[in-house]
Amino acid sequence: MSATRSAWFRPAWLALGCAVGGGAVGVAAGFVQAQRSTVLGIPTPWGLVLALAVVVATVRGASWLLRSRVGGVAFFVGWLVVTVVLSAESGSGDLVLSSGPRQFGYLFGGVVLGAAAAAYPLLDRRTTSQRAANSAADGADGADSADSAAAVPLRTAGEGLPR
Repeated sequence: MSATRSAWFRPAWLALGCAVGGGAVGVAAGFVQAQRSTVLGIPTPWGLVLALAVVVATVRGASWLLRSRVGGVAFFVGWLVVTVVLSAESGSGDLVLSSGPRQFGYLFGGVVLGAAAAAYPLLDRRTTSQRAANSAADGADGADSADSAAAVPLRTAGEGLPR
């Protein structure tokens, strides 16, 4: 296997695995979201809360797995495809996700929270002391961070693009 092919080959398989994992979570969460219990006479939709929490946590986990938002997006797309299929009526008239308020909460909440979790940038893994050391090293050469940022030429729109 060439170096060029291996550079994208492993992440592509991991992204595909994230999409399949998103589909599996979509199937499980589609059934769990309907669970509820009555606590002190009040119906509590614990399944909805659990399903949304699992979707958000696994989307973020997929982003961290690939160290890129691509993992989260692939996982979210897998979840979304399966969820849309589960919300469609089958040939025999069966539905997994009907048109109740919990189901709409799951669909809307899952789309909003899942997309937000997939789009949220990864956090910097460097410790505070490492960031301080890097800042001190940048300042040691006599250039202020604002000066060094101003020294980088800005390109105008369309500059450097093929014509």
